[in-house]
Amino acid sequence: MKVKHKYINKPSKGATLIEYVLIISLLSIALIGSYKKLGQGYKTIYLNISSNLDINNNK
Repeated sequence: MKVKHKYINKPSKGATLIEYVLIISLLSIALIGSYKKLGQGYKTIYLNISSNLDINNNK
Protein backbone atom coordinates (compact mmCIF):
# COMPACT_ATOMS: atom_id res chain seq x y z
CA MET A 1 0.00 0.00 0.00
CA LYS A 2 1.37 3.34 -1.03
CA VAL A 3 0.81 6.30 1.27
CA LYS A 4 0.86 9.75 -0.26
CA HIS A 5 2.07 12.61 1.81
CA LYS A 6 0.65 15.92 0.79
CA TYR A 7 3.86 17.84 1.59
CA ILE A 8 6.48 15.70 -0.15
CA ASN A 9 5.74 16.45 -3.80
CA LYS A 10 4.17 19.83 -3.33
CA PRO A 11 5.53 22.17 -6.01
CA SER A 12 6.82 25.47 -4.80
CA LYS A 13 5.42 28.53 -6.50
CA GLY A 14 8.21 31.09 -6.23
CA ALA A 15 10.44 32.26 -3.49
CA THR A 16 9.14 33.08 -0.08
CA LEU A 17 9.84 36.23 1.88
CA ILE A 18 12.54 34.49 3.89
CA GLU A 19 14.40 33.51 0.73
CA TYR A 20 14.24 37.09 -0.55
CA VAL A 21 15.59 38.40 2.76
CA LEU A 22 18.46 35.92 2.67
CA ILE A 23 19.37 36.85 -0.90
CA ILE A 24 19.26 40.57 -0.15
CA SER A 25 21.33 40.18 3.01
CA LEU A 26 23.99 38.15 1.21
CA LEU A 27 24.14 40.70 -1.59
CA SER A 28 24.44 43.57 0.87
CA ILE A 29 27.29 41.85 2.71
CA ALA A 30 29.11 41.30 -0.57
CA LEU A 31 28.55 44.90 -1.69
CA ILE A 32 29.73 46.36 1.60
CA GLY A 33 32.88 44.25 1.47
CA SER A 34 33.63 45.25 -2.11
CA TYR A 35 33.00 48.94 -1.40
CA LYS A 36 35.43 48.84 1.51
CA LYS A 37 38.07 47.14 -0.63
CA LEU A 38 37.57 49.51 -3.57
CA GLY A 39 37.41 52.53 -1.30
CA GLN A 40 40.88 51.89 0.06
CA GLY A 41 42.22 51.46 -3.47
CA TYR A 42 40.68 54.71 -4.66
CA LYS A 43 41.96 56.52 -1.59
CA THR A 44 45.51 55.39 -2.37
CA ILE A 45 45.19 56.43 -6.01
CA TYR A 46 43.93 59.92 -5.16
CA LEU A 47 46.58 60.39 -2.47
CA ASN A 48 49.30 59.45 -4.96
CA ILE A 49 47.89 61.83 -7.55
CA SER A 50 47.61 64.70 -5.09
CA SER A 51 51.12 64.15 -3.73
CA ASN A 52 52.51 64.07 -7.28
CA LEU A 53 50.68 67.29 -8.11
CA ASP A 54 52.07 68.93 -4.97
CA ILE A 55 55.60 67.86 -5.88
CA ASN A 56 55.23 69.20 -9.41
CA ASN A 57 53.77 72.51 -8.21
CA ASN A 58 56.56 73.09 -5.71
CA LYS A 59 59.30 72.91 -8.37
